[in-house]
Formats: sequence, structure tokens, C-alpha cells
Amino acid sequence: MEPEQRALSVVLPVEPSRLPELAAALAAMGVTVADASRVFGDVPGLHFARLVMIPSGDDGRAWLALETNFDGPLDLHLDALASRVAPRARAVFACCSGFSFDDPRGSLLAGRLPERAFYLGHQGLTVETILNDRAVKRALSELLDDEISQDPSLLREGVDPRPVMQRVLGRLRRERPELELGEVPRPMHDAASFHARLWAIALFVVVLVLSGQALHPWGGAIVVAALLAPIVALAIAVLRAERGDREEIRDRPIRAYTRDELARLGTIGLIEDGSPQNALTHLVTPKPGRLRAGLLRFVLWGVDQLGKYVYRHGSLGAIPTIHFARWIILDDGRLLFFSNYDGSWESYLGDFVDKANEGLTGVWSNTREFPPTTLLAFDGARQEERFKVWTRRNQLVTQVWYSAYPDLSVRNVHAAARLRELSVPTHRRATAREWLALL
Repeated sequence: MEPEQRALSVVLPVEPSRLPELAAALAAMGVTVADASRVFGDVPGLHFARLVMIPSGDDGRAWLALETNFDGPLDLHLDALASRVAPRARAVFACCSGFSFDDPRGSLLAGRLPERAFYLGHQGLTVETILNDRAVKRALSELLDDEISQDPSLLREGVDPRPVMQRVLGRLRRERPELELGEVPRPMHDAASFHARLWAIALFVVVLVLSGQALHPWGGAIVVAALLAPIVALAIAVLRAERGDREEIRDRPIRAYTRDELARLGTIGLIEDGSPQNALTHLVTPKPGRLRAGLLRFVLWGVDQLGKYVYRHGSLGAIPTIHFARWIILDDGRLLFFSNYDGSWESYLGDFVDKANEGLTGVWSNTREFPPTTLLAFDGARQEERFKVWTRRNQLVTQVWYSAYPDLSVRNVHAAARLRELSVPTHRRATAREWLALL
């Protein structure tokens, strides 16, 4: 069985007076993926990692955040971080209150916070498999080009693609025997059990309604009313809260960026789009009150369940560009969001607006200054200008960011995996045609 993919989120306290020292230490590590490779590049099974300075909130506390996405057991990953990353980033961790270099593993573990929602865009594909698949695709493309240069008629329209596929795969097995071909173990969350639980709940409700109907002519209607009553009450409470939000924001012009915000955004602009992938670090404050706190945690739980059991094949909702994403609630209540995504910031936010408005609006509708929503999931990010300004205003500089495969998009990863799966002998012309199209 292949190792499970996991996430680690560590948040370590930093004295506010040491934030300038921490910023300088992070800056000294460099801003490119190549720079970060000197710190994280030899950590086994590591997909993505970042080190980010979290500014102080209303209570004056500030933090250093370390986030990683990795394969395998947590214990082995912590050992690698303690033995390899902590010494290389000594100047960074030295700024953290109580961090012990005699026990870096224990210090990291003490700062661990749970992910309230976690999504991965290539579930079940380890770093080793992804890098193997990239090498397979490159090797096959080179061999196919070589075969075509010798005999251009191989790809003439109407020609059977199976002979050229067999020739290329034969050469690959001889010349690159170290590459893995065909199916490999791909552990994924059990969607069947998730769907079974949903059906069990639906069946329970049906049995409850039928039982009520059997006991009394109005029994079924009474049961339905009893089940719907708390939902209706919650909807009314949400609508009232949202009416207050709209009255607070109504007719208010979009606030101009402050000088500090412009300076931060200028730094972000220098870092973004340095590779086909980007990192987003986003920090917001939830709206006050138990209703909002409860709704936020419930929606995050829902996103986590959907990410594990429904959106398992490369798209969060209809967004096909997210490698890993997670939401964390800090000790002071603020909501921290990490995302590793493909393409530009503008296209990424455009996907939020056009393809996954309702689901992701449901999360941030419970945070301050988010564009007004209706029943949590509607409107909100549809107010595109306000949404983008809100996102930028709350975006943090991702000072140190690492990717094990910065040249690959989520679609590239899945296409290469499919190519590797098809790279076995076949008698089916349709399979050979699909294989050839992937090259």
C-alpha cells in the first residue's frame, strides 16, 4: 500500500518585537522555489512547503507558520523536519518563543494545529509517483518523436496506432527500465462508505416519516415539520444576521488600500507568477458571535468531507487548478487559508467567482468585510470587484515557498498518471489512440 498523503500545520509564537528580525531571516532564505529547495528539497515525500510570518492580531500575538503537504507517517516527516529543516532555518526558528533546538521535533509538534478543511487535487498520487510519471511522459515523447522522424507515415491519418505504441513502449522498457509503468497502488478516501452513510441517513428519515404516518393521519407531516423546524429557524437567524451585514456595508465605497497594504501587495507582486504554480496565504477575522463561529466550523467540516469523498479527481467544485488547500483556525480565532495553485492570481480568483462561488462563499461569508451574502452561499464573491479587493487586502506575503514539481499543473499530473496507466501492452485500438493523444 502506498503511503497516505497528509498535511502538517505548525504555528509557533513570535514576540512582536522580533518580527523585523524574523522578516529579515525569512528574506535571507530567498523567494524562489529554487531558494526554498535548499531548505526543503531533500525532505522525503514532500509535495509543498512554506514558511510565513503571521502578523499580530487584536490580542497582540504573532506567529511563524510552517505548512507542509507530504506522503507517509507523521512521525517520519517530523523527524526529517527536525533533522534537516530546523538546522537550515535556525535563524528563523530562533525568533520563535520557546523553540528548543535540543528538541526541535517536540517544539514543532507542540505548535501543530488541526486542519479544519483539507483538499488535495491529486489524491493518492505520491511525490515519487508524480515524478516518475513526469519522467515517463518525457521519455515517451522523445522516443515517439524519434520513431516519427525515421518513419513519418506512422502517424498518417487512419493508420493503426497500436504498432507504434508497441515499438515505443518496447524501447522505453529497454532503455529506461527504472521507470514504473501501468497501474500503481493509489489509496484514496473511501467514497463508497461516505455515500452509504448518506443513504443511511436518507433511509432513516424516510422510515421516520412513514412511521409517523402509520401512527396518525397527520403523523408524516408532523415529523417533516419537526425535522424542518430547526433548519428554518437557522435560515431565519442567518438572514437576520446577513441583513445587518448589508446595512453595515450598503452604499459604502470600496476602501482604498492603506500605505502598509500597498507595500505588502507590492512585495507579493514581485513573488507571484515566478513559476507556473503560485502560493496563496490568506488571513481573515471571523464575524463575532456564536452563530457565526458555529456556521464557520460547520461549513469547513462540509468542505473537508466534499474534498475527501466527492471532489477526488482534480477539481474542487469546478476549479481544476488547486494542488493542495487547507483552512486553519488560529488560537486567536482568525481563519488562515493556504493554497498551492496553478496559473495567475487573477485566473485563480476568477475561478472562485465563476466556478465555485457558492461553496467557497459559504466559508468566507462568516468573516469580516466579506461582500454581503444571502443564506451564506449566494451573492458574496459574485460582487467580483469587492471580492478581489477583500482577498488582496487580507493576503499575506508567502516568504518561503517550495514545490517538488513546480513545472506541473494539476491537469499535467493527472494526464501523466493516465499515460503511465495506459503504457502497457494492449490489443484495443481505442486504448492505443487515447495513449497517443496524451503524448
